[in-house]
Amino acid sequence: MPPHTSSSGYALIEAIVAAALGRKKTREILGEGEARTGIPCDTDLEAHIATLQHLGAKRIALATRWPEAVNAALTHYLADAGIEVIACRSRARSLDQNKQSSAADDHQLALDLGGQVLREAPDAQALLMPGGLWFAIHAVPLLEAEHGRPVLLNILSTTWAALRAAGPRMLHRPDPRWGRVLASL
Repeated sequence: MPPHTSSSGYALIEAIVAAALGRKKTREILGEGEARTGIPCDTDLEAHIATLQHLGAKRIALATRWPEAVNAALTHYLADAGIEVIACRSRARSLDQNKQSSAADDHQLALDLGGQVLREAPDAQALLMPGGLWFAIHAVPLLEAEHGRPVLLNILSTTWAALRAAGPRMLHRPDPRWGRVLASL
């Protein structure tokens, strides 16, 4: 991670770079990294895509703290993977605002945006809330219980992808109370 860039800033930069490169080029770079190192290479976006595909979710709702231009680029990237964003709600904040936000404020924002977009998109098969250190983990089981659909955060999708890649080396199953994503392993 570049100096002075938070995890949240890194997730935003990743989304912008991946969208600019396109999915095909991003996957080529990941494949080359894996071929050179023998280590599985991934990004948060690709982990989200793999998780959504595993769950059979092709029509999703999106809730973010990003500006419209980033949401549009993310929507296009997901479309390249056959995933349609049918509704999006966002409250764009600067990197500084994200750094200064409290866990309680982020939790409430996740509940507000996630609940709103899921109510507006009853046909959505999942909710994607991308971004780095968005303190929304405690909102996941609440949103899933209320709306009956899986909720994906970066930490959930990347953990799911890493545990799935571990295969038989995975020593413990994740606690299903942390949501449908990890329970699906």
